[in-house]
Amino acid sequence: MLKRIYKRLIPERQRINNRLLFNKMTSVLYRGNRYACNVCGKRFRKFKSVLDMGVGGEEIKLGTRENVRCPFCGSFGRSRLLLFYLQKETNIFTQKNALLHFAPEFGLQSIFKKTRSLTYVNGDYNAANADEQIDARSIPYPDQTFDYVICSHVLEYIRDDFKAMKEIRRVLKPDGTAFILSLIDWSNPHTCGTEPLKAAIKRFNLSSAYDSEWIYGADFADRLRQNGFHVEEIDYRLAFDEQTQQKYSLGYREDAVIFRCTK
Repeated sequence: MLKRIYKRLIPERQRINNRLLFNKMTSVLYRGNRYACNVCGKRFRKFKSVLDMGVGGEEIKLGTRENVRCPFCGSFGRSRLLLFYLQKETNIFTQKNALLHFAPEFGLQSIFKKTRSLTYVNGDYNAANADEQIDARSIPYPDQTFDYVICSHVLEYIRDDFKAMKEIRRVLKPDGTAFILSLIDWSNPHTCGTEPLKAAIKRFNLSSAYDSEWIYGADFADRLRQNGFHVEEIDYRLAFDEQTQQKYSLGYREDAVIFRCTK
């Protein structure tokens, strides 16, 4: 009841800002040195756990993943890993570049905005989540505008994902690169739609938490190639020893593989 009233009275963007502020204030409860976040630069005794809903075929497996989300900036392991990759393997922070960032994670967005050499555009289908309202299926920028595009855990929510892939390729410069991440069911060789899961999801009252259109399989790179990309699959966790992977909680193979896409 109170939650519905809160949503009715407070605009969505303000609710997001309130949640970010609440996280910052309560992050002191996690103070420690066992874990570190390279996005916000803070250390903690643990990260926040998250609900893990694994899906395969028509089955839903509910569980919890421990030490996943930064208590201060809210970053996931995949964001921390992506930041390491961008810092160590690209010129995105050292040369003049134009970057388009879909569904911008708060912590990464803050870093990009502070990078003076970067022309930074961030957008989301939901205007409350970004500076610009941008539908990935119809990007309002000319051909060959951006040196880089980051599209992390977005495509699985778009029914016409092929159209979004083509649009991302269109706005990339000839030597540009898109970094695309998504949840992948590596045990399934083929991507499938989520329609068979809808009834089961509703039984768990999780329809609002699981609204993706696709369960991508091991053929995800091939789907990108079908839309004109050259694709390299990068499991960048393997660039770090086990101790560093644990310290920064650098995601897991199902959600953190970076698909490096070029024309």
